[in-house]
Parts: sequence; structure tokens; C-alpha cells
Amino acid sequence: MKRMNREKLINAFEQIAQTEGYFFYTAESRFMPQMVKLHPAMWLAPPEFKSMQGCKHGAATYTVELSLMRLGIKADDKQKRAISVELEQSLIEIFATLSSFDFVAEVDKLQINHSSHTQTIHGEVAASATAEVITIF
Repeated sequence: MKRMNREKLINAFEQIAQTEGYFFYTAESRFMPQMVKLHPAMWLAPPEFKSMQGCKHGAATYTVELSLMRLGIKADDKQKRAISVELEQSLIEIFATLSSFDFVAEVDKLQINHSSHTQTIHGEVAASATAEVITIF
């Protein structure tokens, strides 16, 4: 693998964030409260290498955790629920877009979780997704 698929995944999410109007952040999740300053925000935890098939050509599978956040400090409960629905739809669309990249063979086991508390001090509404992303090299 000349260029690691992990790096390609990070770059792909950054491209999607720019296209979709999100400010992109990536680091370990414990740094989220200190790093996220602008919203709407996309947070990508470093993709975790899970497995590989093949040597020179094959597939590498990564576990990916992605969070989307939108400000909601002034929103009432009904508005927060509406934002949560939008975030869920956005996460589905983001992973569908990711699957269109030429090095991505499949997005599998997508799970979406909604947070009842904020991820940072900004009072955002957040949703997170985890998936296994199978990449080819």
C-alpha cells in the first residue's frame, strides 16, 4: 500500500465535510471538548485498523467513528429532535458518499447513536455513527 488507506479515509471525510459545510476535526475523542470551536462540526476519531486480506493487493477493514454536531443551546426539545433527525440523515448520506470513493469497497454495520448531552461546552446537538469500512488497495 503506497499510500495508507487510513490516510485516504481521513482525507475523504475531510472532503465530504467541506462539501457539506461542516468544520472538520480529527483526533482522539478525548480532545473533542478542547478542539471543537466552530459549528456545524464533523469529528472523526482516528480510523482503527481491524483486519487485512491480501498482501500486495487486497482489502483493509477499518472501524470508523464519526460525530456530527450542530449548535442547539437555544433550541427547545422539539427543535432538538428535529436537528437529531437531520443529523441522522446527514450521517447516512455521508457514509453513502464515502462508499462512492474508488478505494472504498463497502460500508458495513453502520450504527447511529444520538447523544442526550453535549460533547463540548457549546451546547450542541450531536449524533455519532460507527461503521466498518472495507477499503481496497
